[in-house]
Amino acid sequence: MKEEKNKIPESIRTALLTLLKRKDYADIFMTEIAQQAHVGRRTLYRYFPTKDDIMRYEADTLMEAFSQKVLELQSAGLQNTLFAWFTFWEEHIESLALLKKSHLLYFIEDNLPKLIMKVALMTKYRGMDIDLDGAVAAAPVSELYEFYFELAGIWKLTLLWMDEKERKSPEEMSEIITKIWEA
Repeated sequence: MKEEKNKIPESIRTALLTLLKRKDYADIFMTEIAQQAHVGRRTLYRYFPTKDDIMRYEADTLMEAFSQKVLELQSAGLQNTLFAWFTFWEEHIESLALLKKSHLLYFIEDNLPKLIMKVALMTKYRGMDIDLDGAVAAAPVSELYEFYFELAGIWKLTLLWMDEKERKSPEEMSEIITKIWEA
């Protein structure tokens, strides 16, 4: 029964994404999401009080998957991390394009720096028991400025890359950005 319960949020998330392929976000109602997910409205509201909560769940799901990709590829160093980044987005290009088309990228962008910093710390301190939130909070302001600046550039390059008719491979993107970075 517990396994069935864990599938409900995924079913709801998938339902909203399916509806987004056909309708604008503002025109989707919770009732439609419940119907698409084959759950009752009370069940839907128990998991997600609003559509925005479902979108935050989608963003969290994507960022958790990214962190797993970084750990799976044992990404260390700039070029390897960029390779993991573009490999991940290549695998999730439809979701990224759908969020962009629906003007919903802010669900990712709002938490991207904090999530990426946590992924970086998880990679650096793999297997160690560390307070990730505390480590992020303790970072010097100058390092945070640099981190946010660099991440914003990579994010905008990712969106540009996504729109290319003949998209470069993750390897090519990681090499291009590494050369820019080192210049």
